[in-house]
Order: sequence, then structure tokens, then C-alpha cells
Amino acid sequence: MRKTAFAVIVGLIWAPFGVIQPVSAQSSTACNTGGVTAFAKETLTVSTVALPLTASVYNPANGPRATVALIAVNSNNIRVWFDGSAPTDTAGIIVAAGAAPFYACGADIPKVQMIRDDGSDAEVAVQYFFNPNIN
Repeated sequence: MRKTAFAVIVGLIWAPFGVIQPVSAQSSTACNTGGVTAFAKETLTVSTVALPLTASVYNPANGPRATVALIAVNSNNIRVWFDGSAPTDTAGIIVAAGAAPFYACGADIPKVQMIRDDGSDAEVAVQYFFNPNIN
């Protein structure tokens, strides 16, 4: 649990655009981002029902599987959990619109769930990366 919390906190720290720093607290090599390649992206509208990232985008039937998802909240605040739990309008980590992007790595990508934090839907942009040495 402490490793997951540390990874989330580290993931919320901004890295210069285009460079995603590895999360050393994770035992998986999925976050070792040396040589990663951007391959897919999506824009999601986060509303009143908890929303995961789109599996067919980060893990397409024909193509690479994402090892890193970089997530930016473009408008309105959201709440997020990284363990597969559904956040609510009162429970979850608040990420403010315009705050530094955060990321999820490896097996945590399918577990990300988001919901809007206030009375307005939020827009979230996601860029997926893969590491050819892992896929």
C-alpha cells in the first residue's frame, strides 16, 4: 500500500513535457521509460459515473500495449483512484484542472478510474506510450 501511495505521489510531480520519469518505488520495469514511444491518445469526458481509461486504446488487438499513460486534466476538477476502486464526488484523489499531468504505469493503467469533482463535466487528455523492450 505504501509503495502504491508513493508511486501516486511521485506520479503527480510534473516532469518536463515529453520526458516521463520512472517511479523507483515500483518493482515492475513497466515504468522504466527509457526509449518509450508515444503510440495512442484519447480525450475523455469525465462525468457523474466513474470512468476508466479506454482498454481498446491502451491495449489494442493489433499493436503495442501501453506501459505508461500520461493523463492531463484540461477542464474542471476530477477525483481519481488507481487501485480499481470507483471514486465518488466525495472520495478519491482530487486533481485540479490545469495541474501537472499525472501518470499510471503497467498493470495500474486498467485500474485508473475518474469522476468529476464538482457540478461540471471535466475533459481529460491521455497520451499512451509503450516500451518496445517490454512489449
